[in-house]
Amino acid sequence: MSLAQKKKLEFPHVLVLLTAIMLLVVVASWFIPSGLYTRITDPITGVTAIDPESFSYVERTDPVGVLDFFVAMHTGVSESGNIIITLFFSAGMIQLMKASGAIDVGMRKVVRKAKGKEIVIVILLHLVFTAMGAVGLGEGTIALVPLCTSVVMTLGYDRMLGTAAAVTGVMIGFTSGLVNVYTTGTAQEIVGLPMFSGMGFRFIGLVVFFIITTLYLMNYARKIKKDPNKSYMRDEYLSDIAQAREASAEADEGAFTWRHALILLIFLASTIAKPIGSINFGWGMPQMNATNLIGAVLMMVVLGQNINASCRTFLKGSMGILPAALAIGIARAIVVLMDQVMITDTVIHSLVSIFEGRSPIVCIILIYIVIVLFNALVVSGSGKAVILMPIIGPMAQVLGINQQVMVHTYIYGDGFTNYFWPTSGAFMAMIELCEVDWIQWVKFAWKLLVLLSVAALCLVLVGQVVGLGPF
Repeated sequence: MSLAQKKKLEFPHVLVLLTAIMLLVVVASWFIPSGLYTRITDPITGVTAIDPESFSYVERTDPVGVLDFFVAMHTGVSESGNIIITLFFSAGMIQLMKASGAIDVGMRKVVRKAKGKEIVIVILLHLVFTAMGAVGLGEGTIALVPLCTSVVMTLGYDRMLGTAAAVTGVMIGFTSGLVNVYTTGTAQEIVGLPMFSGMGFRFIGLVVFFIITTLYLMNYARKIKKDPNKSYMRDEYLSDIAQAREASAEADEGAFTWRHALILLIFLASTIAKPIGSINFGWGMPQMNATNLIGAVLMMVVLGQNINASCRTFLKGSMGILPAALAIGIARAIVVLMDQVMITDTVIHSLVSIFEGRSPIVCIILIYIVIVLFNALVVSGSGKAVILMPIIGPMAQVLGINQQVMVHTYIYGDGFTNYFWPTSGAFMAMIELCEVDWIQWVKFAWKLLVLLSVAALCLVLVGQVVGLGPF
């Protein structure tokens, strides 16, 4: 095959893919009529919700023009500012940590001590990312995912396993909704349930999801160790194995100094502070970003470098995150366009008719499927809760579906495919930073997502049968 032919088969860059989806939204707006629900803001809680009885079609006389299309990109990047700033600050701090040598020396020590127990380290990393996801840290983990990938590759596995250990951990933690204010908290508030009620049921779900993903990761790890040709990153993995053999005889672990230890402690403290602050003090992105900056300043002091050199190191890390930051912004632009052409509410209104006259069990299954599909259009967990819960909440009451069950149907339907649909900017940023393309991820993860989705659906059906209560 010629070089020109190989280039033709290259998978589109994430920015090309997201721009193509924006074009599909514009084309869809020519065929799908515009419609709107009335939004009502609760004066006490400040939550804006949809009035389910208020839908009406509206006439649009301003089609999306060329300028509008690119303005949506600007707006998408602008509206994703908090996430993008988080990426810049955390990537800068991590670059300082890398420059200190703490990561390289630390990983070599971990590899030496984990000899024969490498898979245990992978599972522990998976557990750490699961815990971060469970407290609602989705986008906040983006800059940490490549670190997990590096550690797992140093342990002798491939890039895919390293990426998956982190991404699937965040995925199941976030999806479980254990103490996730963005999905569980918002959804329960809208339907009038006590905040974070049903935690015991969600914990059982989290354990089930963790067991499934852990077994899946362990099976893949054993498979590629036995036959590296079965790796989804085969060429790179075979090359890494050869290089590791050549370097093993002359590898110099290096001294682990007090500076290395202190820098790793600073990073650990910054990481732990985020979920603690989020749960106990109501921290948002600004406060979490502040911990990254504080950590970066402390690392600069410990490094003892010229301040200009430290600043250049910080900026090098921040600039490296630019492709992922743009991916997040362009993914958000898809939602901006959908709001502009006003077709989101029309899609919801059309789906409502599907559930009329069906049994509660059938309705739960259909609602779950609809949420999974709708997640490709509106990825934001809290945003989707505001759109869907005011509709499916009252509808559930009419159909005889437990409200707590409906909340769990929503959070499970929302979560898993956040790490599958290419419209999810945070997810695409994660795999982009780990140098895994979307097709490779789909090949690796689709079976796992099917298993998790079936398990989640079984859980909510059990909840309906046993009459899961508000607490």
